[in-house]
Amino acid sequence: MNALKVSAAVVVVAVAIVASVLRSRINTWHDDREASLFLAALSGDAMSLHGAATGNGTVPLRDLRDRYGNTLLHWAAKGGHINLCAWLLEAPQGLNLHAVNNAGTPALHWAVYSVANGAKLIEMLVERGANVNAANDRLETALHWAVEWDRPKSVAALLHAGAEPNMPDVNQDRPLHRIPSECTASMSCGAILKELLKFKADAAAVNSFGRMALAHLDWASDLTVPSSSLNPAATE
Repeated sequence: MNALKVSAAVVVVAVAIVASVLRSRINTWHDDREASLFLAALSGDAMSLHGAATGNGTVPLRDLRDRYGNTLLHWAAKGGHINLCAWLLEAPQGLNLHAVNNAGTPALHWAVYSVANGAKLIEMLVERGANVNAANDRLETALHWAVEWDRPKSVAALLHAGAEPNMPDVNQDRPLHRIPSECTASMSCGAILKELLKFKADAAAVNSFGRMALAHLDWASDLTVPSSSLNPAATE
């Protein structure tokens, strides 16, 4: 029983630490209420955001930024909350779909992170006018991020929406360069690789360090590309 109490105490402390770190990270003005709104966007707590937008002491949601310049749309997109993102973009909230953070990154990049709804969220944002090939200050596109984060359905959704598979970042890395070295054909990153090749990604592209895109994957040299089995409309 004592061991269980100790374990429970450890969990409580760990959760408190994580919450503290998140609150510190997203709080620009050191205002608990504003920090809580970013947490609400990440967790999909639409009620809290609705209340802030319509209640006493109404908060101008479109103007809120965390210390890194992220908007509520960035955080809601990272959480994969499709309906909440749509609501934030509508009047009177009217958040700017094209707003970028301090690193020049728009919300579309963050949308690829969602395991559950990444593909559908990408489709919704693109339908509303998001630039599928928008690049941040390091010239990374959402496709670079989707490959690096191992999100096959997000990769497929971006490619089907017109993402350029050979866009170079600041180091001349193409999305193919982001395939991890431990990747095998049977892993989800293997499916990503095949999808990129299907859309004419250049396996011979060389980055600023002289590394060819697939030089770190011996098994990929003789890869034959079957018809894609990825459905960009499916959840991840």
